[in-house]
Amino acid sequence: MSTTIAEAKEDNHSINNKKALIIYNAKLEPEIFQNCIEQKLTSFVKKDFQLPSLTLQTSHLKPFLSKLDKIPCGLLGNGEILDNYDIIFTTLYAQNLSNYCITKLKNLIETKRIAIVFLRGDKKCIPYQLGYSTNSFINWTYGKEFRLNFENVTKIIDKSSIFKDFYFKNNKIINQFNSKYNNEQNIKLNITYNLQDEYICGILKENVKNLNEWYDLGFNLTNNNEKQICYCILLHKEYKVLFSHWYGYSHGNQFSHELIYALYKYLLFEHVSNQNVQNFMDKLFKSCLNEKLTDVTFITYEEDY
Repeated sequence: MSTTIAEAKEDNHSINNKKALIIYNAKLEPEIFQNCIEQKLTSFVKKDFQLPSLTLQTSHLKPFLSKLDKIPCGLLGNGEILDNYDIIFTTLYAQNLSNYCITKLKNLIETKRIAIVFLRGDKKCIPYQLGYSTNSFINWTYGKEFRLNFENVTKIIDKSSIFKDFYFKNNKIINQFNSKYNNEQNIKLNITYNLQDEYICGILKENVKNLNEWYDLGFNLTNNNEKQICYCILLHKEYKVLFSHWYGYSHGNQFSHELIYALYKYLLFEHVSNQNVQNFMDKLFKSCLNEKLTDVTFITYEEDY
């Protein structure tokens, strides 16, 4: 039912063997968007894959997916095929999933079995069906006026080796933001980044369900008015759920590409799951201190992503 777009060479598989699935609309999806999405995600599977852009450098970014498939939303049925994947990408016109499939997807998300990335959405789109948006249309905004919410970005950097790596590789750009953040009270109105992507995701504030359950990592302000904020990057605090600023309009610039790489890799490998492991280890350690457990050996290791 699904079609394989890219697969890592057998001797070059990620040790984590993470598989990705694109859910798209075979009838409505613009070809230019679909091609762009498949190309960018393929670069996260194949190390030797060259994006059709003369300005983007990808050879230094280690692939973290072992396989990339796609399936039309109309062929998902009851959603059993979703069990075969670790991260799902839903496109602009992926919509109208069956109640059985939505129930299956909710269960996989709430049990933290999969990660899911929304690349915008239109007319009964999947984020709306899952209850993450109060409007079935996920709006857009301009990529040349993108802003970072550095307060929340810092929270991710502090607990993520993946985002630390992204920070240091892009420290010239981010430090420009950081220095002004420390010196200006109202940073939101003053610092913008041009992602060289004409249109990006821009969820209206009133359309975000339970905003306090999300990390706002990137946003835009219409006419520099804080009352007209729209969110470009939203990361759920409890589940592996992400609204991505990029949705396939174009590949954008190097900063945007590396931000996407860091976001998706962090979502898949570090977000939530590490927190659960740490909570378990903390409880186990306290039990040892209270002599509730004995003869326990702690072994730690770092996994090579």
